[in-house]
Formats: sequence, C-alpha cells, structure tokens
Amino acid sequence: MWQDLNKDLDNLINFARQQNITFKHYFELLESLEIYINLQPALRPSIANDYFSLAINEIDNALRQGEVEAPFFQDLKRALLCLNSDSVNELVEYRQQRRAEASKLEIQVASDENIVSTTPNLASIRLALVGGHKTTRREVTRELCESYGLQNCVEIAPSSEACVNRSNVQAKISNCNLIAVITGYMGHDLSQIVSD
Repeated sequence: MWQDLNKDLDNLINFARQQNITFKHYFELLESLEIYINLQPALRPSIANDYFSLAINEIDNALRQGEVEAPFFQDLKRALLCLNSDSVNELVEYRQQRRAEASKLEIQVASDENIVSTTPNLASIRLALVGGHKTTRREVTRELCESYGLQNCVEIAPSSEACVNRSNVQAKISNCNLIAVITGYMGHDLSQIVSD
C-alpha cells in the first residue's frame, strides 16, 4: 500500500512540474497526507522533500515573473518548518541568494513590502463549534488556533456524545459571536436548540 502511495506521490509531483496541477493544489494534497506521518514515518522525509522542491520552484517562478511568491508560500514554509526546520533555513538563504543575484544583474525584483497578509486573524472571535465528531472538532479547533490566532473556542458535543439540554447549550454559546455548525454529525435536538 505504501509503495503505491509513494508511486502516486511521484506522479503528482510530475503533474505539478508539468503544470497539470498548480503548485498550490499540489501543496494542499501533500498537506492532507500529513495526518498519515505517524502511521508511516517514511512519509515525513518524502513530504518534506516535496515541500522543499515546491518552495524552490515557487521562489524561481516568482523571480521569473517579477512578482513575490504566491500567498500559499507562507503556509508552505510553516508546513516545512514542522517537518524539517533545517530546510526552512536553507530555503530562506536560497531565496536571498537568488534575489541578490537578480539585483546584481539589474533584474527588477518585487519588493517584500508589497506582500499583504491574506490570512485572517480570528483573535477577536469567540467561536462555538457545534456538532461533529470529537476528533473533527479537535482538529478544526487546533487548526484555527495555530494558523489563524483563534483564542476563544467552545465545543458543543452532539447528543450521541454528551447530554444535550437547552440551558447548558445556551449558557455555553451566549458569549460567542460566531457559531459554526458541523451538520453531518449532529442530532435534530441540538440543531433545534442552536436554531432557537
């Protein structure tokens, strides 16, 4: 099975290189495979290497186009940092070196000052995450906290996991200014309470 997965990864990187899929889409595919790293430790260096290759390609492509790297580049660096922090240092050095070489040759290089963060900051949001499987709620909360700065999150388990009554749910969500409902795993009783 893992040999097939490695073969598929090789095919995907070739598709990305041939621009049959975008670098961003390939990054998103790789990112979705990270959850299997603990089951298959050999996957870690493989994904890290592909992240590194993607990042190098994105740096070169941005330089060629006279632009800054695409917004997903920052997410790519963060993902690489988690898998292989030494590679991020190499990447930063490579980028600085390539930009310096271009400047010496009087090739116009896009300024980093033009980069506008497209990542929303959720620090001011008080979120109620309602329904969904326990692991889904945990992973959604983790991602929102780590990547988007969410600080206040209340989880409301469905009736299949916990006792659900109107007063408890309303007490938990009363201070929230955003309620997100995972409808695929939530009973009608909880849905009605939140709706009311």
